[in-house]
Amino acid sequence: MRASFGQTGGSYRLSLVIRQVTKTTISASSGEVSLGSSVTFAIGIAPSPDGGVVEVEIDRYDTLAGWHFHHSIRVHAGAGFSWTPPAAGRWRVRVSYLGTIRCSPSRSGYSTILVT
Repeated sequence: MRASFGQTGGSYRLSLVIRQVTKTTISASSGEVSLGSSVTFAIGIAPSPDGGVVEVEIDRYDTLAGWHFHHSIRVHAGAGFSWTPPAAGRWRVRVSYLGTIRCSPSRSGYSTILVT
């Protein structure tokens, strides 16, 4: 809403946007992998969206300080991806569907992996 300075009133317009409520999930092909091996993640969005992008957040666990952000990537909604962990330890991955004009944004829980 915007008004001119010094004006006591003005015109405005409200519009309604109706979106489908979505639910996003992520699952790893394995809960434990050896160093140098890749892990494949499947991303599910229900109901199936009409497009859009998902943002993948990857965190690493530090035994002294807890979880730390490692990096993020973006992939098309509905696509899975493979990732090779760069170091041994505990890792977790979470996905956020950014939504479209017809589908609401949503975020998954964490999928964890142990790299030995």
